Amino acid sequence: MKPRRHRLVTLLALALPLSFGGGAAHALDVPMPVPLEKPRLDENGAIIVEATLENGLVALDRGNLEEVRDILSRLDPEGLDARILGWSMAMSRSAGLTSDDLAAAETRFADWPGAETIRTNFEVAFYRENPSPRRLLAAFADRSPETIAGKTAVARAFRRIGRDDEAKKVVLAVWNDVDLDARAASALAKEFEPYFTKADYLSRMKRLLYRDRTSAALEPSRLAGAESLYQAWVQTIKAPQRAKTALDKVDEAFRDDPALTYLEIRRLRQLDKIDEAAALFDRMPDSDSDLIDPEEWWVEQRIVSRSLMEKGEAEKAWKVASAHRATDPKIAAEAEFHAGWYALRGLNDPEKAKAHFQRLRTLAGSRTERARAYYWLARTAEKEKKSSRALEPASLYAKAAEHPASFYGQLAASALKEQPAAFADPQPSPSDRARFANRVIVKALDRLQATGNEARARQFYVHLARTIESPGEFTLLANKARARGDYRLALYIGKLGWRRGLEVGALAFPLGVMPRDADTSGAGLALAYSIARQESSFDLAAVSPANARGLLQLLPGTAREVAGRHGLAYSPELLTRDAGYNATLGSHYLAEQIDRFGGSYILTFVAYNAGPKRVNEWIARFGDPRGRPLEEVVDWVESIPFPETRNYVQHVLENYQIYKARLGEKADIASDLRLGRTG
Repeated sequence: MKPRRHRLVTLLALALPLSFGGGAAHALDVPMPVPLEKPRLDENGAIIVEATLENGLVALDRGNLEEVRDILSRLDPEGLDARILGWSMAMSRSAGLTSDDLAAAETRFADWPGAETIRTNFEVAFYRENPSPRRLLAAFADRSPETIAGKTAVARAFRRIGRDDEAKKVVLAVWNDVDLDARAASALAKEFEPYFTKADYLSRMKRLLYRDRTSAALEPSRLAGAESLYQAWVQTIKAPQRAKTALDKVDEAFRDDPALTYLEIRRLRQLDKIDEAAALFDRMPDSDSDLIDPEEWWVEQRIVSRSLMEKGEAEKAWKVASAHRATDPKIAAEAEFHAGWYALRGLNDPEKAKAHFQRLRTLAGSRTERARAYYWLARTAEKEKKSSRALEPASLYAKAAEHPASFYGQLAASALKEQPAAFADPQPSPSDRARFANRVIVKALDRLQATGNEARARQFYVHLARTIESPGEFTLLANKARARGDYRLALYIGKLGWRRGLEVGALAFPLGVMPRDADTSGAGLALAYSIARQESSFDLAAVSPANARGLLQLLPGTAREVAGRHGLAYSPELLTRDAGYNATLGSHYLAEQIDRFGGSYILTFVAYNAGPKRVNEWIARFGDPRGRPLEEVVDWVESIPFPETRNYVQHVLENYQIYKARLGEKADIASDLRLGRTG
């Protein structure tokens, strides 16, 4: 194959003598023109592009796969540049890549970043090529297809060799995947029309509508002849006050469908008819297949049960929550927590509560969830008779305190009168440094950054953070990101390691982002770090959909007002360019909010996340948390209706304890919760 060439455009430069008064001496002052190196040309007069990694990546980004292949053919196949370019090509999703290309890449780059992407590209290539059934099924003999494209290709192969039952099974699995977009679903329904029944169309319609995907559900509703149920669902989502009429008009064929029960619960809940909604949960079907989406049923159970608890109807709240059918472990853990909390704090029934918190412990998949389970088991044990206790509260608090970066782990440590550990950066050993420097992935990362390919290099950072085991190497990796000013990436690396269970806490709560010239005296450096970590993940250039900007996510209008009150010049550009400027204004604003809410950190964090109006609203609903006993304040935080704000308050408080410890200050989460700033 002939290499791709650029056409040569020749420019003739004329050298004109310059004279400033005449004379040979002046002529010698003019430098002689340096002849340009002539480019290499092929037999057709086209420029031969130099075979470099830089040129190959530029060609790839332009979509010129022919030129990429030419450059790759002229690089040392075992050299690092060839491997980087070959990997980049396999990751590119180019339609010019064949399944053979990608099969080879899967093997060659098995230990590189993006193995899932290369596999996806391989399956898409097979779908596009539509090879013989024998070849296609052989390719998937040892592993099932993972993508919609791959599954569809396999279904085609089965159908072509007469294995219709197997083809239909694969097609219906794809059909019921809510990630299948409307265009692909329409094409699938057309290609495999004989395999579908009205029940299949109805099933897809309901799966989509449980996720509020009304537009995508329209076509399956027509194919199922379920327009009346579809219209009732859309009305319930968009106009619950008018949905009763639509629900009453649902065709007789769907009158006994469990979806109608769900829709009536949702309609009543949206109209704040909580007791009526709660009563309908008795009609939940027993079969998960009838529920279709147990997690969406739990959303209604959660909202209704929290409303019942707020009204003082703890028995009803517990009954609704404990009847959940969630199958996703994370959602099921949330449901078990709610049921246990209602039983302990609402019913004062430690026996019921313990069963739920034990299930929460079994389901817990993260340090945060494990800490929460053990903390509430400890609280439950305190309420039990001593003769009924399997474990003493102190031992359960100690298990929770093993997770010092979590809200409940810190509360457990406080109950034991312990201070949170002051994390220190893991120190790399000489062997850590040698192993890190010799990693091919690190060398590839460095090479990509040297060529200005930061986005590709970032994938190598993340891959290393998911695979390396040594805390010392994590420090080297995070420091490499910091050295380039990418504090967001450095934080992400630390978080990944911490979530994997490695002792890299200091990297998950790093210092050094706030410049020394930042005036954080208003709220204090520890609190400025805590808010910035949660708000922007230390991304100075972050801009939210609401136009909040920079490290502490300040709205331009707010920043202007704060600058004026503190005699500072206002510059909107500096909010996302100057970390010290953003931290200074943000710290002043935080201090003002703390003063506004009587020193309360909880109320300040609520206002920062959900707006000041929510503070007054929730004080009216749940009482004023300031100065109340610790158990009641913890309940107040758990009563926050918005999951995002509830998690935000807990995360900022846990950040605050760690940053105070890291900066040599005394951490006291109980006091911060109850009293806030007292000085």
